[in-house]
Amino acid sequence: MAELSERRSQCRRISSDGAEDFDRISQLPDSLLCHILSYLPTKTAVLTSILSNRWRRLWTFLADLDLDDEMPSFKRHDDHFQREEVSQSFSQFVYAVLLQNQTEPIKRFRLKCIYPSCNEFNINAWVNAVTRRNVERFELYIPCSKYIALPRSLFNCSTLVVLKLNKLYLNSLESFSIHLPMLKVLHLGDDVFIRCHDSILKLLSGCPNLEVLALESLHNLMCGGWMCESNNFEISFPHLREAKFRFYWIDRCHRSLFKIFKALFDVRCLTISLPTSKCLEYASISDIPVFNNLIQLEITLGLYTRNLLANLLKNSHRLEVLIVHKSRNEKTQATRV
Repeated sequence: MAELSERRSQCRRISSDGAEDFDRISQLPDSLLCHILSYLPTKTAVLTSILSNRWRRLWTFLADLDLDDEMPSFKRHDDHFQREEVSQSFSQFVYAVLLQNQTEPIKRFRLKCIYPSCNEFNINAWVNAVTRRNVERFELYIPCSKYIALPRSLFNCSTLVVLKLNKLYLNSLESFSIHLPMLKVLHLGDDVFIRCHDSILKLLSGCPNLEVLALESLHNLMCGGWMCESNNFEISFPHLREAKFRFYWIDRCHRSLFKIFKALFDVRCLTISLPTSKCLEYASISDIPVFNNLIQLEITLGLYTRNLLANLLKNSHRLEVLIVHKSRNEKTQATRV
């Protein structure tokens, strides 16, 4: 009661007509205010600390951290020295947030960084900090010009449920083991550059409980290393509900795609892009599993991929929805059956 009375006294104010009024939002419990702040970018949430003593430390209890150097306060500058200043400012801000916010577990950590401050040293420090605090959802957007070797702590985080990587040069993963027992959603999104598609096999082999898998716009920069020669990773998706493949596999890595595809026998919704369907056209009938639970299939076909559709339908006994995109001369038509 004493705490509530103190809070009300802090929130009391005088309105324009001289009558007493209350800041009713500030009277809400800390948990509810933190829930409201969690919908804001972290930079904006931190700015609320200037409102009053009541708000000064609230942001330090946030379990959702959204850090983006493209926000207005960190906006891009043409001048080199201004860019360096903004870059350092953002880097210092991220370190300050992680130092002062000690909430555990971290429900969501999203980092988008386009400036040089997102070098490998800083990224590893930030990733290690959030994995030590049992992060559950991790999203990374780092458009850069060199490979980033993400730390092993990210790929061995026992609490991670959602992992989304975008605009990233991802170093090969052969130097450490991968174990993500709680991971349910894996999304390798726009323009993720990898050294070899077999790196994806190793990543997937460490995710036994995936429910949603999306592999989009992957680019292969280097193939033919030792990982391509081994290819001994066991892939199993007993809980997979949804899978999306929207990228091209080079010829020497077709077998990696076939191995992943054969593990999809329990998937319910499957999306296959034109580049992926072109690769699957080389698959033998033994490489296409019997889909026990496939209900929806969405596929883009070219002039020479019609046999693939026939083979898929032959092995999809419970199919209810079929969406076919016919691609000709870079024009796509959709047909829903």
